[in-house]
Amino acid sequence: MQDTALKIFSEIAQVPRPSGREEKIIAWLEAFAAKHNFNYKKDAAGNVLMQVPATAGYEKCPPVCLQSHVDMVCEKRPGLEHDFDNDPIRLKTEGDLLKAEGTTLGADNGIGMAMALAAAVSPECKHPPLELLFTVNEETGLVGASLLEPEFFQAKTLINLDEETEGTFVIGCAGGEDINISLHNLKRSPVTGYGRLINCRFSVTSLLGGHSGIDINKKGRANANTLAGRLLYSIWLKVPGMWLISVNGGASRNAIARDCVCEFLVPAKPKPLKPQTSGDLTFSPDYSARGTLEPLFAELKHQIEREYPSENLTGLKLELCDAPDDTAALSEADTRRIVGLLRAMPNGVYSYSPELGTVETSNNLGTVSLSRSDSVFTLGSLQRSSDPKRLDDIRDKILAIGELCGGSIKCSGRYASWTPAKESALLTRCIEVYKKHTGNEPRVKVIHAGLECGAIGSRMGGLDMISFGPDISSPHSPDENVSISSVKRIREFLFVLLESFTE
Repeated sequence: MQDTALKIFSEIAQVPRPSGREEKIIAWLEAFAAKHNFNYKKDAAGNVLMQVPATAGYEKCPPVCLQSHVDMVCEKRPGLEHDFDNDPIRLKTEGDLLKAEGTTLGADNGIGMAMALAAAVSPECKHPPLELLFTVNEETGLVGASLLEPEFFQAKTLINLDEETEGTFVIGCAGGEDINISLHNLKRSPVTGYGRLINCRFSVTSLLGGHSGIDINKKGRANANTLAGRLLYSIWLKVPGMWLISVNGGASRNAIARDCVCEFLVPAKPKPLKPQTSGDLTFSPDYSARGTLEPLFAELKHQIEREYPSENLTGLKLELCDAPDDTAALSEADTRRIVGLLRAMPNGVYSYSPELGTVETSNNLGTVSLSRSDSVFTLGSLQRSSDPKRLDDIRDKILAIGELCGGSIKCSGRYASWTPAKESALLTRCIEVYKKHTGNEPRVKVIHAGLECGAIGSRMGGLDMISFGPDISSPHSPDENVSISSVKRIREFLFVLLESFTE
């Protein structure tokens, strides 16, 4: 990795930087600034601004802000021992791709940080005064950008380095909001009166996962939490009793859930001497757990394989064994509330925008959590929309579902969409420089993801903004990778673009 930006990124990868716990990377940035004699400051939220003097002769040019976020999504493969609070990201190369060993790479947005710092320290980069803005806690809801102090920087031109497709200029993005639903005071006790019980363990692991905005509309990409809700509800309708023990899935609300494991009890046989009903179904005395669940699971798995041919579903399993007599589980009523909530929650694309030619509104069922000893079930989701009214619409639908299930609901972290400017001198400049530098016509688009431009623009006002970056694939998953050659090309374009501001 000889490119300056890639060298800097390899240093960044050694510094832990989970969302909300960015102290170590902030200290690293402060040390970087001190080493190169750059002035810097930090606001109350933890955002860092590094002030880079202009190349000699260009001191009177208007400043340009290069913006990126310091935190990363922390996902790892099942069974891998990795402490994101203390362990470095272990890098590896495969041909033209830079990857991590079993974890997210953090190219989102470490590569953006690295390119900004490369522009600041590379002698071959001729540039106006630069303000390097490093925001915190982006991945949990653009928190740092939303708390940015007004007039924290002076530039009226801002280049966001968080786009993930080379040759694309982004000029707008979706807004978003988090919703957390909790079911409290859940009671556990041994199940009695049904005779022998069967312990059932359903698991789905190692799905493709991905970014809950960019990848939400990709065909053949399943959500493990949604699959769990589908299976649990299908079983509920076919058994004379069901008692949930635990369910845990997903790692973050802005990543498509790759893994989910749930455990529950069902009767081995119908309850003696009493007809059993679940929903509108009456159960035959010939019912048996294995005779019912195994063919039902096989049928569902076959259907899921047809719906998601791109997924490797070898990790989709149902294991059955006799349960100890004293196994504690939730009541049938609480079980039904949780199973119903999981089954009813919308996931994926909610609506498309013909005007923008992209997804307009979506929801990601990101996390579900109930351990074997918990008395509280929690569900975390992230809604996105380029239209505030449609964001309200999907929010209200989720609120209604949560209320019907008796949940406590918290909405938080709402951030603004970034509406494309009718006229942008920065976009015109970027297109002209890109065409001259590469000989190619760039794409201009609005994306269904949360870039910080909307939040920053609402705080600062009067900004001309754009976003671009190198090719990054599978962000927010352990398959994340970045093209080495693409980083070099985009870094070179950034240098040429900055020099154009001095002309």
